[in-house]
Amino acid sequence: MKKNILFYIFIALSALGCLKVGEDKIKMAVAPSNLQAQVYGPHNVAVTWVDNSDNEGGFEVEVKIDSGAFLPCFYTAKNVTTYYNDVLNIGHIYTFRVRASSAAGYTAYSNEASATL
Repeated sequence: MKKNILFYIFIALSALGCLKVGEDKIKMAVAPSNLQAQVYGPHNVAVTWVDNSDNEGGFEVEVKIDSGAFLPCFYTAKNVTTYYNDVLNIGHIYTFRVRASSAAGYTAYSNEASATL
């Protein structure tokens, strides 16, 4: 039964163009690195990272406020390496992390980067 399910996933990914017919495995994207968070205005932070993959579908940016939990805050298209957040509140520490997504799933997270407003 498990082989049948994997076969159907393989066929579906092939039909969507995520996998060429005949390939026997899906290549995992590589995690982004060198994450940085830069304050550039009273409510503004620019988050940048290095894209280490050639096959990601996009990036998931997560943020935590002060000592809270990380939550997804934005999804980018592939090859994007900057996220701008212009609606942050003064008096908080914002910590960001990023991971790439691909047909094989999510990568590990980047390093964390913080900015204090």
